[in-house]
Amino acid sequence: MAVDAASGGYWLVASDGGVSSFNALLDGSTGTINLNGPIVGTASNTTGSGYRLVAADGGVFDFGTSGFYGTPVFASPA
Repeated sequence: MAVDAASGGYWLVASDGGVSSFNALLDGSTGTINLNGPIVGTASNTTGSGYRLVAADGGVFDFGTSGFYGTPVFASPA
């Protein structure tokens, strides 16, 4: 769950990336994308309306006014 600083509403996020919006602008989801790993976290944008979803494999998905700064790259185990 993440709180929208702009409206005071919030978003609930499911492990498949589906997002439910409550008194907050719905900017999209990954519910229709075949993900490599489940969504394990979310964070809201503190300067506007938007949110970021984070997957178990390190994938980062940005929606609304959240800017994308890249996805972490993990070294393969030796």
